[in-house]
Amino acid sequence: MCNYCKSPIKNSKSPYVFDTEDNTLLIKNVPCDECTHCGATFFSHNIMANLRSIAEELTDLVDSLTIYDYANIAN
Repeated sequence: MCNYCKSPIKNSKSPYVFDTEDNTLLIKNVPCDECTHCGATFFSHNIMANLRSIAEELTDLVDSLTIYDYANIAN
């Protein structure tokens, strides 16, 4: 159930953007739950922990804007 509009949610994939002072990571196709009515996206605690770990590893390696596909970089 959506935290905002209380409509049903479905399994989906969504981009996730991680910004730092020096660069931006865009990770595509991240598994999430998506509201069928308002489109709000919700990432699980496990996915968020994985995204934080990925971002920490990659921020020193990237220039300005870098785009990754989640399936290719997730453990």
